[in-house]
Amino acid sequence: MKIVRIKPKSQFRIGGLKGFETTDELIHSDTIFGALTNAIAYLNLDVEDFISRVRENEVKISSAMPYNNGIFFPPPPIIPIIEEQERTKDFLKEYRKSYLSQKLFEKILSGETISAQDAKKELLKFSDAYKVTDVTSVTLDRERKLSNLYLFQTIYLKNDFELCILLKTSDYAFKQFLKPGFKLLADEGLGGNRSTGFGCFNLEFEDLELRISQKDSEVGVTLSLSIVDKDKMIAYDLVRRSGWIFSRTGKSVLKPLFFMLKEGSVIRRDEGKLVDLDEFGNFSDTVGHKVYVYAKAYFVPMSEIYFGD
Repeated sequence: MKIVRIKPKSQFRIGGLKGFETTDELIHSDTIFGALTNAIAYLNLDVEDFISRVRENEVKISSAMPYNNGIFFPPPPIIPIIEEQERTKDFLKEYRKSYLSQKLFEKILSGETISAQDAKKELLKFSDAYKVTDVTSVTLDRERKLSNLYLFQTIYLKNDFELCILLKTSDYAFKQFLKPGFKLLADEGLGGNRSTGFGCFNLEFEDLELRISQKDSEVGVTLSLSIVDKDKMIAYDLVRRSGWIFSRTGKSVLKPLFFMLKEGSVIRRDEGKLVDLDEFGNFSDTVGHKVYVYAKAYFVPMSEIYFGD
């Protein structure tokens, strides 16, 4: 397992479904995959080979998570991790809206007993790592000499926080595709409004070993947006995903709406899906090339102790 450390040099603009003026809280795995695939194609690498390796599960990509001082903070698994008598509404509300320390995450994976008091000490609130800001911009019509003022939101990391992305990959796929792709994205930017300098970052790659005691467990948490078989879903939230297709050589069109399992959803072992948009229309002819939506599950096995007999 590898970790990609993203050290922001500017703000990020990650479009949400609530309107152009809003931003998502984090960079999802499907956005990262789309950006990487575009970068790989731009570098004249064999993008079809890369897609094939993703389809065959040789490459798995997580969503971005906060990272600070050697510790990454994954989203909380959607499970009752503490004793029933301690599951107050206030705790559950705080738990679901926070990230977990790597230490607490590994304890959950191992099925260790956790008190609400101990868990609270290992929670990271969104506001401790990110800040959402409003940015004012303007469009100018040169022909009619008209202007239009508008606002949109961006996020930036504070308190020395970085972002990280987890990778499961072969050495070949990492060296041939992922490493050069991420290096290009570091210079070009990730997310929206890249032409104005948003989304640029410095980059580091490191090896990571998670402390997982039950690696053969058939139950686990996904750290990416995913689409899995219905009978594999245990505890989950759904998130709507759509947006515009970015293409350097083709036409930009709106993707169909998908419902995916949110990061932190608990599932039975499943690889997820790589969706070919030609299954939903003639996107290849419209855009000018194949378009795929990444819905592979970044599956991390966990103890089944939380689910009873």
